[in-house]
Amino acid sequence: MLSDALGRPVYYQPISLSAAREALAGSGLEPYQITHTLSIFSNIGAGYLRAHDTDLTTLLPARPRAVRDQVVPAVEEGGHQSVTSRT
Repeated sequence: MLSDALGRPVYYQPISLSAAREALAGSGLEPYQITHTLSIFSNIGAGYLRAHDTDLTTLLPARPRAVRDQVVPAVEEGGHQSVTSRT
């Protein structure tokens, strides 16, 4: 999705939690935010946050929006022009 939006290859490259901690340390986050973020990363890696079923469509007042419809504007707001909006 990001590759399509940016018009160039984007690859996932996993890093260790210690490398993530070092990267987040220079980001301006508070120490508790770094610890919380690392906890989320750890739980994702362990598969604890994987949804096997969802009540989301029942709880929402409208149909969920497509992720793609959120990613492209976010890329553009980050200062990158998406392929779809280039002339």
